[in-house]
Amino acid sequence: MASGVLDGAFTPLNVWVPVAYLAAFAGIFALTDARDSPLLGARALAVPALSIVSTLLILLGTQGTEAYWLVNFASYLTALQIARGNTAAGLSGAVLQAACVGAWAVVTEQSSTVVVSMLTIPATALILSAVWRTVLRGIVQRERSHRSDSAEAERVATAAATAAEKYRQEFESIGTLVRPTLQRISAGEPMTDDLRTEVVLLEARVRDRIRATRLQHPLLVAAASRARSRGITVTMLSDAAELRMIGDEAARTLAGELDAAAAVTRATISTTLREPSRITLVLDGPLSHRRLHVQDISGDEPRNGGPVLFPLRSGL
Repeated sequence: MASGVLDGAFTPLNVWVPVAYLAAFAGIFALTDARDSPLLGARALAVPALSIVSTLLILLGTQGTEAYWLVNFASYLTALQIARGNTAAGLSGAVLQAACVGAWAVVTEQSSTVVVSMLTIPATALILSAVWRTVLRGIVQRERSHRSDSAEAERVATAAATAAEKYRQEFESIGTLVRPTLQRISAGEPMTDDLRTEVVLLEARVRDRIRATRLQHPLLVAAASRARSRGITVTMLSDAAELRMIGDEAARTLAGELDAAAAVTRATISTTLREPSRITLVLDGPLSHRRLHVQDISGDEPRNGGPVLFPLRSGL
């Protein structure tokens, strides 16, 4: 509008000329959006529509030579829309604008020189917008890729630091467990049968902590120690180290079964990721084989007041 006033486009006053400038002015607001994404819906269609209206009105309201500046400006709207990501809408607007200029030239019998002169800047703006869009897309993709790689590297580093801290805490716990006995041995205490049994039990507890973290409930650990003291070989296995420790009811049931085990030489307690809530206890003896499945429901609503026990018995 300011350019039209300074250039004297409104003198003498023609009603179509200020309307043409107003349409281009409205196109600026339709195109401008703080979001870094293509325009949507009616707003995406409004930009080429206003560009075409502005072009038609300035061509109808002037002799042609006064229309150059506003035709160029209207072409910038569609060119910038292409750069913004509305390729189809912007390209359609640019083609229709060129068609309007061509139709005007035919009706008013303009020379080819006038048409080429009037469409040179719009054509250049269209080409530059396509280049801008292509280059900008490449820059954005590289930036996103860099951010993604950085985020992945940060995630891996965080996971490694968390794992390292977890292992450090586990080693400290194991050190606290075995340090008193090792200090006694280092101090020269005789290796009696009681001390040898204590070392064997400690070694078994450490092995259990490493191979079956989820089964390290205090009730079950104590029952396993008592069973080993009675000469039973207890093995704990679990590939569900990342899951929570088993619940009190399941641990109490398993501990009770271990404490009540008679004529048993080997006990195996296991749980898997495939069925994380199911804990299997196998009791083997010279003349017997017993398998039980304990359902750990500590994470669910209690059913029947405690864990579900599925005994499977077979004699050898």
